[in-house]
Amino acid sequence: MANFPQHLYYGLSTSAITSALGYFQFGLSRVETGGAFIIGVLASLAPDLDHPASVPGSFLYSWLGVIIPLAIAPHLPYDGQFRLEHWIVLLASGYILIRHLAALLFAQLTVHRGMFHSIPAALICGEIVFLLFAHLPNYPRIVISAIALVGYLTHLVADELYSVDWKGDSLSLKRSSGTALDLGSIKQLSTWVTYLILTLLSLNIWNHFQPL
Repeated sequence: MANFPQHLYYGLSTSAITSALGYFQFGLSRVETGGAFIIGVLASLAPDLDHPASVPGSFLYSWLGVIIPLAIAPHLPYDGQFRLEHWIVLLASGYILIRHLAALLFAQLTVHRGMFHSIPAALICGEIVFLLFAHLPNYPRIVISAIALVGYLTHLVADELYSVDWKGDSLSLKRSSGTALDLGSIKQLSTWVTYLILTLLSLNIWNHFQPL
């Protein structure tokens, strides 16, 4: 499978292309384009959430520890003005919870190259991004979530490509081949949980979807 520099390179390249398309072809604003680019890069590393001790996992949890508190702040049930002390508490507590506690929890509950390396997980990533941008009209939300989806799939495709072992004029498949672009196994509880999450998110989007 591909290593961290390779995943980061492909994530940066793919997200640069898709966010540029979002700006020039699909009407994203400059700020939305910049945000979509960052989200696409993070999504390209997201499959390694199941391996917090790795370089990409540590990098990703550190970023998410900052971005997720910022993303949920507008949705908090707080009627007053968000002041500096509120931001300090939110960012500090959010970073500790995500960077350390969530990373520890994921390390205990997940297996590397499990369902996080799968097509339904990529769809879940796109749906979460769509729901997080509830303040935008549906059209840019779809574009940004598609950029996240492509970023996630970039990671999976890279892992599959690097599972092919070229030796001279012949090639062979490594044991990891076929474990990234996967739909899961009905014998695994993680597969059922993944599809349950995907279904619930899809129903949420369907129930709240307004005409474009």
